[in-house]
Amino acid sequence: MSEQNKININYLHILVLQESESDTIQEIDSNLYNSVSKFIKNLKSEEYDGVEAKINQAMINMITDTTSTLLKLRLEKAILENSNQSILLNEEKYILDS
Repeated sequence: MSEQNKININYLHILVLQESESDTIQEIDSNLYNSVSKFIKNLKSEEYDGVEAKINQAMINMITDTTSTLLKLRLEKAILENSNQSILLNEEKYILDS
């Protein structure tokens, strides 16, 4: 199963929990942020009316917020604990270097 196929709020929530329960940066799929981006793009391309549109927007917000939380946790560990930064994904390294 490809990473994009398993991207959902539950999967991201598990990643955030694992990251928050560990003192070290956890290893995650190198395509995670790209897969999340594609998933959000797909959600945004779907057109709904009324309640379905609100649910779709809520899903986009939850995915975005959960991914942001994961990113913040990982970057905080990298900055504060000088942990193994080689585990960071390229997108995370780019943010740290900027």
